[in-house]
Amino acid sequence: MLKDQLAEGLYYNRIKKFEDILSVLSGIIYWVLSFSRIQAYKHWLNTNISNASYPTYSWLRNVLIAMGVLVTFLMINIPLEIFFNFGARHFIQWQFFYFYLAVLVYYLGFTGYQQKDFEVAFQTEKRSAMTLNTEQISTVKEKLLKAINEDKVFLDAELNLNALARQIGVGEGVLSAIINEEFYQNFRNFINEKRVEEVKRKLLSQEYKHLSILGIALESGFNSEASFYRVFKGITGQSPKDFLQKNNSQNPF
Repeated sequence: MLKDQLAEGLYYNRIKKFEDILSVLSGIIYWVLSFSRIQAYKHWLNTNISNASYPTYSWLRNVLIAMGVLVTFLMINIPLEIFFNFGARHFIQWQFFYFYLAVLVYYLGFTGYQQKDFEVAFQTEKRSAMTLNTEQISTVKEKLLKAINEDKVFLDAELNLNALARQIGVGEGVLSAIINEEFYQNFRNFINEKRVEEVKRKLLSQEYKHLSILGIALESGFNSEASFYRVFKGITGQSPKDFLQKNNSQNPF
């Protein structure tokens, strides 16, 4: 046919195959860059921020997983196209590809639309490794526990690693390393665990019976209902109401 002859004369098929290869390469590059960016944000969040209401962007992880499947599909499909002319004989793989791509685009659109406006500025920085001896580590650890148990710094919903490090009088890198190596936790989990312990104590105390569960949570360092319930259940494995019912049944009087 004349159309096929013109296409061949203008190297259409070769160019199209070259475009397919470039699409796979660009997909891989964008996927790697996006994944590394999400990982960097997650590391920054866990290391520096105790505020549980900060977005974790877990929905983006789902998008990246879906994109990974899509890129894998393209990587498998293009060699079949180039070496076995699979597309000319079996068009169903492209039908699947277009359907999958449409679902992914709609998911990204709807999920992105539902996200609340939230500006997050973060930057990754290199910190010096901990170079303290046993006595110095013990001193910093003692100051940290004093700030937690006596000063109750975790009651500040906006507490971050920098503020706590300045209060204790050590560098951020040193404090972060001590929390990781001495308590086997990152900063975010360490602080929120203390907040949950405070909530549990107040829930069982007659002194705070006049407060609602949310009121107690807000007094304990949380600043949103959704993040409180998520963190509480993540740490204890049960909701605050279940925790209350279980402990009230064990202590009826």
